[in-house]
Amino acid sequence: MNRVVAGCALCSASGLLWMGLFRLSNHLMTQLFKAKKWSVSAHHIMNMSEAIVSSLQAVASSVCGVVVVVSCRHDVMKAVHPLASWYAWVAGSYFIYDAIAMYQVHLASLAEVPKRFIDRVCSYLRRRTLLVLHHVVVAFVLVPVLVYRSGLGDFFVGCFYCVELSGPFTNMRVVLSRLGLKTSRYGGSLS
Repeated sequence: MNRVVAGCALCSASGLLWMGLFRLSNHLMTQLFKAKKWSVSAHHIMNMSEAIVSSLQAVASSVCGVVVVVSCRHDVMKAVHPLASWYAWVAGSYFIYDAIAMYQVHLASLAEVPKRFIDRVCSYLRRRTLLVLHHVVVAFVLVPVLVYRSGLGDFFVGCFYCVELSGPFTNMRVVLSRLGLKTSRYGGSLS
């Protein structure tokens, strides 16, 4: 099988996985909050679901990064680890998924959703311009660079994947904020 075809298959499968995890966490949290009789809005539940999937991706990225860094530490320029290129396909699908999930969260936050699709998209782009641009550039510029870099510098690619290590902590802040638990029991803010 051609490497590009295999990469596209991996990208598609992982994209379905990210969206499935988002839908699953959204469903489970909706049921949990309904059972506990907590009043948490659909928008907040979707936002927390997005944060959970983002945390999972951050952990996966960091683990891949550590594996690549450790295996390539003996020759930072020429040592090769296949995970450095293959995880780029997974990361690309994540950034595409995340742009779609952010759009859905945005729609859930609106008091009145515009009827026309173009108006909904324009509303989303006005509110999240830089974040959407970041996702598009990573998915359609950086990922191809990571895939087609001729196997040089896998050590640095691994370091790049480790940047996501702060993701779970940042996303936990989103979840705590949405649940109204952003302040500690001592009265101080965690922000």
